[in-house]
Amino acid sequence: MMEKKENSSESRLYTINLRREWIKTRRVARSKRSISAIKKYVGRHMHSDSIYISPKISEIIWKSGAKKPPGKIKVKVTAEDGKVRVMLPEELTAAEERKNILSKKEAAKAEKKTEAAEEKAREAMKEEAAEEGKPAEESAAKMEESAKEKQPEEKEAVKKETAAKAPKKAAKKPTKEKAETKKE
Repeated sequence: MMEKKENSSESRLYTINLRREWIKTRRVARSKRSISAIKKYVGRHMHSDSIYISPKISEIIWKSGAKKPPGKIKVKVTAEDGKVRVMLPEELTAAEERKNILSKKEAAKAEKKTEAAEEKAREAMKEEAAEEGKPAEESAAKMEESAKEKQPEEKEAVKKETAAKAPKKAAKKPTKEKAETKKE
């Protein structure tokens, strides 16, 4: 029926007018018709038959029941290897999710390395204290105090790294009421 694009990876934003489609049907079939309208619209614009609609979009359409779907919906459409995914603009694609998971794993590995280095330093301090004849408890206490001081700094650095790697969400536009109060 429709040609499939091969080896393409593209992302587009669409605002789909659902009211135009569901107004033609019985009241109880409006949400179902809205889902089929999304598939039809995306199929026509992305030239594909294999379309996957995100469960979050389905939840938004069915939120008010079968009789009252939204009139319009804004969606992000991504096409990869002939498969088309329809999702909300703020949803992450599978590739973006993988990147976030990898960055979290890298942060965890870095944290484990610092903990291992701290443990080695503690053991070295204990050995030095034993050689000098000082009680090991005093040197261990000093080491723990210095480690506690370093931990918040390291955690902040890791948070900044992960925040820089994560995609930023779009800021919400102020409503008319908020905009009016800001002007006054």
